[in-house]
Amino acid sequence: MKNTLPLFMLLSLLFVPSVSVVKAETQKRYHTGVVVAWKGNVYVYREGRPKRIRVDENIPVQRKDIIVTEEASAVKILLADDTIVSMGEDGSLCVEELNLRDGHRRLFLRLVAGTLRVITGRHFTGKSYLKLDTTQASITVRGTDFIVNSMVDATEVVSLDGTVEVRNINGVGEGVYVEAGQMSRVTPDSPPDTPRETPPYYVEELLASTDVPLNLIAESRETDCRLCHREVYADASRYRHPELVLNCTRCHIKDTVKTSHIRFRDGWGDNLLFVDLEDGISYSITIRGVDSTGREATARFKVVPQDPVEEFPDDERPPVVSVPQVVEVKDGVFWSVTVVWRTDEPALSYIEYGRSDRFDHVARASTHYATEHRAVIERLQRGRTYHLRAVAEDAHRRRAYSRPVRVKIRRTLSTGENTTGLPRIEGLGLVRVGERLALRWKTSSVKEGTVLVGITDEGQTTGSSSPHFPGLNGIDRAGLYVCNECHRENIHLKASHPMVRIAGGLPAGLPLGTGGRMLCVTCHMSHGSQYPYVLRKEETELCVSCHER
Repeated sequence: MKNTLPLFMLLSLLFVPSVSVVKAETQKRYHTGVVVAWKGNVYVYREGRPKRIRVDENIPVQRKDIIVTEEASAVKILLADDTIVSMGEDGSLCVEELNLRDGHRRLFLRLVAGTLRVITGRHFTGKSYLKLDTTQASITVRGTDFIVNSMVDATEVVSLDGTVEVRNINGVGEGVYVEAGQMSRVTPDSPPDTPRETPPYYVEELLASTDVPLNLIAESRETDCRLCHREVYADASRYRHPELVLNCTRCHIKDTVKTSHIRFRDGWGDNLLFVDLEDGISYSITIRGVDSTGREATARFKVVPQDPVEEFPDDERPPVVSVPQVVEVKDGVFWSVTVVWRTDEPALSYIEYGRSDRFDHVARASTHYATEHRAVIERLQRGRTYHLRAVAEDAHRRRAYSRPVRVKIRRTLSTGENTTGLPRIEGLGLVRVGERLALRWKTSSVKEGTVLVGITDEGQTTGSSSPHFPGLNGIDRAGLYVCNECHRENIHLKASHPMVRIAGGLPAGLPLGTGGRMLCVTCHMSHGSQYPYVLRKEETELCVSCHER
C-alpha cells in the first residue's frame, strides 16, 4: 500500500534543528499524553536519552518525543486534550506541541512516514487548532476524524467525519477542503488534488492498518464520556472548576501511567504490596527481581479481583522485630553503615538513630511490606557512638520496636553476601487485607525489582460491576489524591476538614471513599456547583448535615 523510508532517514528528518527546538530545550518538560495500546515493536526516542525506549507498558509521551513503529506494529496514544492518535506499521510521529495552559488548545503533530488516524476529542474553536505536517502536506483541523497516509513521494488525506483543510507544505498552489467521505493526494511539487470520493475498500484498508488491540482505556474516550455523563457537559453551574471543564483525562485517567510500573527495593522474604485493582477486570501481573550480582528472577500470574480472594491472616498482635545487625561499614568524607533485621510478619520498617536514645534521625528501608529488611545510614562520623533501633508496622497498622543497640564507628567492615544461590520468586498471588487488595509473594536473594500491572486481552469481563473501561481512577484517587496534586501543601489549611473515617455513613449526596473515609468530593462537587467553593450545599446547610448547630 505504501513505500517507507529507512529509519535513519526518518530520525534525521525529525531532528532538523530549528529556533523552536532550541527554545524548547530550555522549557520544562511535561507529559502530553500516554500510550494506551500497542502491538509489535514500538519505540520512543526522547531528547536527552541516549537509548530509545521500548514500549512495553503504558508510558507517558512528552513534547518532542518521536514515536516509531516497526513492521507489523501499531500504537494508540491518548493525548491530554482527549485527542486519540493511532499509527500503523513503519510509522514515525513527533508530538511537536500541545499547549493547554493559556485557554487556547494548540496541537501540532508531524508525521514523516506511516498511516495515522486522528480522532479529536473536542472541537477546535477560536484561536485553538490542530495542525499536522507531513513531508508533502500541511493539514489543519477543527474537530474531526481523519486518516493521513504519509509515503515517500506523496501524502493522502482521508476525512471520515468533519472537514480537513489540506495545503502543500511548500506553499505550492491553493489549499482544498476535504469533507467527510472524501480524500485528497499531495505531492512535493503540486497542490492538493481536488477532493474525490474515497473508495469504501480503501477506507477499510486504512482503518485496519491503524487498528490496535485495545488493552487499556482509549476506547472509553472513543465511545465518548458524554453518552453517560451528559449532565456534566450540559451543566450550567454558576461556579465551575477552572480549566478542567470537558477535559476528563486530567483527573480520571492520570493514574494510568503511575500504577502500571511499581518499583520495590531493600525488602525480601515474605512480601506484601498493596495495589489498586478494579473488580471484574482481568489483570496480568509480573514481578521481576534481581540479586546483588544482577541475576534475575521472574514470576507471573493472571487474576480477576472479582474472583474469591484469600484473606491475609490477622494474628491480632504487633510484629516481632529483631535487633539490627551491622553488615557493612564504608569510609569516605562521611562514613556509612548498612544494617539488616527481620520481622516475623510482612511489615513496613525503617531505622531510627541518633547520638542519644532520643533517635533524632530516620533511615528508610523497604518500600513495601516484607519480613527481611535492609537500610543504609549515611553521613556518620568515625569514632562516634550511635544509638539505633528498628521500627515496624504490619499490614493492620500495629507498630513495634526492636531492642536498641549502640554502634561505634571504628573501621571499615564487609561481611560479604551469599551469592551462591539463584534468586527466586515464589507463591505470587492476591490477598485481601481488610478492605484492600495486596500482592503477596516470597523471595530469596532478591534485593530489588519491579511489579508490572497490566490488563490482559480479555480486558473487562462480563461480570464487572463497573460501566467504565479499565484504567479509570476510582473515587479514592479521583476524589482525593488527584485534588492534592494541585491543592497541595498548606494552602487550604485553615479551611480544611480532617479526612476522618465515618462510621455509619453520611446523609445522601455526601459520598465517602473506601472504608468510610472522607474525601474532597464529600463536600465539594469537582465539576461545578451553584454554591461558592464548589460546595455541594450552602455552607451552613452543609455543615449541619453532619454537625449539630
